[in-house]
Amino acid sequence: MRNRYLAAALLTSLSLAASAAYDPSPLVADCDREQGKSCALLGSARLIGRGLPRDFDQARSDFSRACALGSSLGCLGLGSLYASGKLGERDDFHAAQYYSRAYSAAFPGCDGGSGDDCLVLGLQYLDGLGVDQDRNLAAQHFSRACDLGAGAACARLGIMHEQGDSVDSDRRKAARLQQQGCDLGDPAACKNLGDMYFSGIGLRENLVRARELYEGACAQGEGGGCASLGDIYAQGEGVATDIMQAKSLYTTACSLGDGRGCFKLGELHETSQDVGIDTRLAASLYQKSCDLDYGQGCHGLGQAFLEGSKGHEVDLGQAADLFGQACNLGYGHGCSSLGQMFLSQPGFEHDETKGVALMRRGCALGCEHGCYAMGTLHASGAMGVSVDQVAASNFYSRACSLGHERSCKEVLRHP
Repeated sequence: MRNRYLAAALLTSLSLAASAAYDPSPLVADCDREQGKSCALLGSARLIGRGLPRDFDQARSDFSRACALGSSLGCLGLGSLYASGKLGERDDFHAAQYYSRAYSAAFPGCDGGSGDDCLVLGLQYLDGLGVDQDRNLAAQHFSRACDLGAGAACARLGIMHEQGDSVDSDRRKAARLQQQGCDLGDPAACKNLGDMYFSGIGLRENLVRARELYEGACAQGEGGGCASLGDIYAQGEGVATDIMQAKSLYTTACSLGDGRGCFKLGELHETSQDVGIDTRLAASLYQKSCDLDYGQGCHGLGQAFLEGSKGHEVDLGQAADLFGQACNLGYGHGCSSLGQMFLSQPGFEHDETKGVALMRRGCALGCEHGCYAMGTLHASGAMGVSVDQVAASNFYSRACSLGHERSCKEVLRHP
């Protein structure tokens, strides 16, 4: 479900490139003049509340109008919205219909030289939206779209090269593609390029350049850029630590529909005396983060229901649902927390098979606690797991590499 919703949400980067800053008024005017792409981008902005109130019903109306006007972007957005369940129950029947219409519109458009249509085909093949999933074909369409001036496609292809996802792993090429996307006006590409300068991945580390790129992306309404800029001020990376400036930037990021920004703002309200401790506000921000499909926000809210904190009563069912949502969004700690509930939570269903599978999945998604648990289970043979000291050592090593100190000690005991 997540990938299908994000296929639509990714279109917001195009709306930012097409309008000044994050002012939606030009899109509203152009949509009223029956310009299909503008209607699609307007719907995309409404999906996450970027420059407009978040309104799924109105987004559906915008996408429907765009699709009727022949916009593949609109048809894909509408299909993705039906598939997401954001309108109520997930509706795969209507999703499939609109994915088919998106493909029918995009295929000839891409052949005719439309970068936006090539981007749509890339998104469809990337996640198998109405077509058989083929990430190699997705990369080919992203490459053509990028060459035709669709900056969002350059950004997506850059991520694929950075991760070695169905294309050659080449971080320098990834950086060039993010630069190309940024030059084409895609603020998400600018933010991604900033990440590479900040981390020194594919480029020489340059905190000044990273900050400049984050500032530019944020000014264009890319919430992720605002959140990353907030991190710089919160951590004092190349600047004086300024928690209040970080709060301001996280607030902007959250208002632009960036789930991580909402989560980071919630963290400040939960832990920072400078900002002012307000755990109920923190919980509401975790809820908003989760609603924006940011897994860590779902996990944070799940912890509140598990512990009976932040203004919530203990509710194990709600906690489990939120941990499961976090897990499905790719946040490994959500998988491990749900696995722990199945293995040992009093008053909750005991299911060793589910618990172990979730711990394993959590480890695969980078949760050190899941890796440590799997190491312990293989070392002891508990919970129906076979004794396997080699597997135990491998899991402990993985947990150690993720910063779990106790696992590092276990590695010495399980060479």
